[in-house]
Amino acid sequence: SEASDRTTLHVSLLNEISKGLATSLDQNEQLAFVGEHLQSALDLESISIWWPDDQGQHLYMMGRWGKLVDGESSTPSSQELSLAKRSIALDQADDLLVRAFHEFQSVSEENTPAEHESSWRLENTAAFIVPLLVQGQSIGVIALQDPRRSFLLDRVEQDFILSVANQSSLALENARLSQQTLEDNRALKEMDRIKSEIVANVSNELRSPLASIKAYTELLLDEARAKESDVCLQWLQVINRETDSLTTLVNDSLNLSRLEAGGYELVREPLGLGGIVREVVSLLCVLAEPRGISVEVEEAN
Repeated sequence: SEASDRTTLHVSLLNEISKGLATSLDQNEQLAFVGEHLQSALDLESISIWWPDDQGQHLYMMGRWGKLVDGESSTPSSQELSLAKRSIALDQADDLLVRAFHEFQSVSEENTPAEHESSWRLENTAAFIVPLLVQGQSIGVIALQDPRRSFLLDRVEQDFILSVANQSSLALENARLSQQTLEDNRALKEMDRIKSEIVANVSNELRSPLASIKAYTELLLDEARAKESDVCLQWLQVINRETDSLTTLVNDSLNLSRLEAGGYELVREPLGLGGIVREVVSLLCVLAEPRGISVEVEEAN
């Protein structure tokens, strides 16, 4: 029968659409693939897919297919294509597109009062709008129009377009999320690059004053040794070591920036812990002695 033949055709087209959507994560390619296959199955004057903007204030026409687009229409409505609206405000509650988007269900012209005509629609046309749903929320709508029909879609065709919408929604959402992930990764890489530049710039700015502190400390150390001033010598040695520590920290920051940029080779070598412990204890003694605390280090043989 004719209904059986159409059902077989629709099942075949659904399989093609499923395979085609699985081969691409480009949202524009997916939209075109869906629109073209819907047109080949339904042969309508106009099929359009609409998408909300990031602010959720408008629906924008992402693509249009059909005889009007191909220049094959024999109806006066073909002149209206260039004049049709390409965006609809989502606060227009009586618009068919907005109703389908907000109510999460298909809307047809047959049960919509005539005063709800929208400028995106062709004159005197039957229309059928179906939302694209993911987890119960609309991510877009598909709009179908044709002035040649007193009613737009029969039951078999409606079931087909609903199946296409259900199948396409998840693939289109995955493509959107994939694109968003790519954009987020690019933004993170840019932030990481800026962070590395800041670290490198700050580190370079710190190296000059540290070098001056180091130089003057060494001069004072030489003078303290000459005068045999043990107290001054001890304090200056602490200042000298802490200056070295800050210089090492700054150099490590620069090395980290080079390492992140792939321009630094990490060299591993043995490290004696005894010397590090002695340096730390020497620093702590300055704080411990005024409190009557004695800190001693015993090194293993």
